[in-house]
Amino acid sequence: MMACKEKVRHPLAPARRAGNRLLRMSDEPELEDLPFDALRSRALALAKKRHDLRFIFDLISHTPAAHAVAAEGGSLGDLSGSIAEAVEATEEIFGKHPVGQAEPLFRARFAEYIRQHEGNA
Repeated sequence: MMACKEKVRHPLAPARRAGNRLLRMSDEPELEDLPFDALRSRALALAKKRHDLRFIFDLISHTPAAHAVAAEGGSLGDLSGSIAEAVEATEEIFGKHPVGQAEPLFRARFAEYIRQHEGNA
């Protein structure tokens, strides 16, 4: 009786599909390796294109600035205005208030958002 051999994929073999996503080797750096500002801008541009206010509000609500407002008994209130204004406000919040130790979390969230939606925008 012959033992069942597990198929081993050669690293230079052509790309394969995983679910509905094409897996391939690329010259593009991993998203997490991009500079924080570039990754943030790319995710926010995508959110603006998709009119994704939920993503914008989620980001704002997790910034250190929002936590400081909440600690003082304040509220972020409702986001109003256009998606462009919401993205501009988010850029300003991230630009004026460093995220400090939360940067790895934001970096991961930006990369996840881009991977989820970039091909679907």
